[in-house]
Amino acid sequence: SNQTPVSMRANSIYVIAKGLDKILQKYQSYENTEDAKIFFKDFNKLKSILTQNGYLGFPGSLLSKTSGFSNAFIFEKDDYYQTILKATRENFEVHGSKKYATLEFSNLGQRVITLNKIETSIQEDLLKWKDDYNASQISLDPSVKYDYAPPTKNPLFSNLYLSFKKYFRGDERKILNWGLDLSGGKTVQIELRDQSNHLVKDEAALKQGVNELYNRVNKMGVSEVNIRTIDSNIVLDFPSAQALSAKELIKASSMSFQIVNEKYSLNNPNLSEHVNKFLQEVYNEAVVTNKKDIKGINAIAFRHLYGKSLSTEAVEPISESAKILYENGLRIASSDSEITSAFNDTLSKISMFKGSDASSWNGQTNPLLIVFNNYALEGSNLANIRSSYDPAQGNFLTFEVKGSYTNKEGVKVNPREEVHTWTSQFSKDKIAGTPLENFSKGQGWRMAVILNDYIISAPTLHVDFKDSAQITGSFSLREVNQLVADLKAGSLSFTPHILSEKNVSAELGSKERVKGIVATFAALALVIMAMVYYYKFAGLVASIAVIFNLLIMWAT
Repeated sequence: SNQTPVSMRANSIYVIAKGLDKILQKYQSYENTEDAKIFFKDFNKLKSILTQNGYLGFPGSLLSKTSGFSNAFIFEKDDYYQTILKATRENFEVHGSKKYATLEFSNLGQRVITLNKIETSIQEDLLKWKDDYNASQISLDPSVKYDYAPPTKNPLFSNLYLSFKKYFRGDERKILNWGLDLSGGKTVQIELRDQSNHLVKDEAALKQGVNELYNRVNKMGVSEVNIRTIDSNIVLDFPSAQALSAKELIKASSMSFQIVNEKYSLNNPNLSEHVNKFLQEVYNEAVVTNKKDIKGINAIAFRHLYGKSLSTEAVEPISESAKILYENGLRIASSDSEITSAFNDTLSKISMFKGSDASSWNGQTNPLLIVFNNYALEGSNLANIRSSYDPAQGNFLTFEVKGSYTNKEGVKVNPREEVHTWTSQFSKDKIAGTPLENFSKGQGWRMAVILNDYIISAPTLHVDFKDSAQITGSFSLREVNQLVADLKAGSLSFTPHILSEKNVSAELGSKERVKGIVATFAALALVIMAMVYYYKFAGLVASIAVIFNLLIMWAT
């Protein structure tokens, strides 16, 4: 049948084991029997194999009752086509029924820029390949030498060939930029929200947001942008930018450093089983209900912990694992809780590892991690950000922490003291000999580096820090350079939310453009005729000089 079954998505592949969930529930009632132990061993092995290949397992009862799979156990791999689409390096988008992938084209100039970006990323991957190969050859571990094959191309010659192609093909520096009315482009309307997710309406705050957005899009390489305010909304006009995504144009690299609540992590031997089960239940529901954004996941976790009433007074945890975690002190912050840098180890929230498969999830079967609700450090308080490379660590980011200053509310803040307060509580040397070390296997607690809602790295705190630090995370050369550029462009004080995104046609402007070009050549011809008529041969020489001068001006 061409029809997708009820509650199932067309963009997913399903492996359905009919009746397995019923058998699973039966054995859970007699889990100490020999047959049950053999069954769970085989089931967990099957689940592990499928999870490693990107499949997520959940009981069929989570689907609609009319689906016919209530007694089945289902494994789902969503967006199965993404590997193929990413291999093209093109900006394909999948909407609606998820049956087709679309690639937006605008004009030759934008296509040239796209081709240059694709070929530049290929060159960067080649450089990363060479770096990884060289690092493997000097590794003290003999087995690592066989992890990477030698590069099949010479990076130096490839770079020269790429520069040669770019020179004759042209790049963004050689494209003549017209206004929105002449060349068309994109108009984006956004609203700003603060850290508490409240709409920003204050005139001074909106003005600050406009200035930050203007500085940011210019530093990100988008020029000729026009920004204006309409009531509490901000409108951005991007000439000749129809092929670009609005999310890319105004994307703010919001970074925060938040301590992982190791008491409720897989490192705590006493609660690891219940933590894993609780997070898996939350993630399963997020996938099935298509609420995989961080806001939706935290809403699901809040409901699982406190019950359907969503009240912190009348608590009725939905599952046994949620009940055990609540009894052991887990408290998840509500969506309207204020988020600050003040030290508070009583409230937590759910964060998520970046990546679409288990290989990116630090050995977990789901990407979720429980961190403290308040942050230790914000990305806007970083200074002297730069990338570095070390054969043992790969590409990494180094930065310094800003000293004390007065913020926009007139309050004096000291980021160095704030981050020191957090890290001094959970670093390895400070928790040694205390009950806290039992939750992290004797190591320091981890600090999650969260970029745009996703954890990009979670290094262990060996010692506390105050003035400077570094971030490692198996970054590629392109990723670490992009991260540096984003952070230098500046974290925004407010989060932009896209309200509308419209492409403006260039049809009207093209007529005016043609008329202007015709008028220019007509005027040039008349000037040349007059000069040749009056000055004869000298006029001809002067006319040729004028033409060459114009060509040089247009070329640059």
